[in-house]
Amino acid sequence: MDSFPPLSIAPVQDETAPLAESTQAQSVVANQALQEWRAIRSQQDQEYNENVLVDQEKERKKL
Repeated sequence: MDSFPPLSIAPVQDETAPLAESTQAQSVVANQALQEWRAIRSQQDQEYNENVLVDQEKERKKL
């Protein structure tokens, strides 16, 4: 009969904690990147709309 080594009674470490922290950190970084992208996009949209108004005014003055 084979004898098995005794089972360890050491506490099991929670391996999800580092994963959760890593996932949370990635989420924070992604959220910051998204906010930066939205700010840039908003500025681009505003500049585009201003240019459209300038172009429309130029066209109106031509007529």
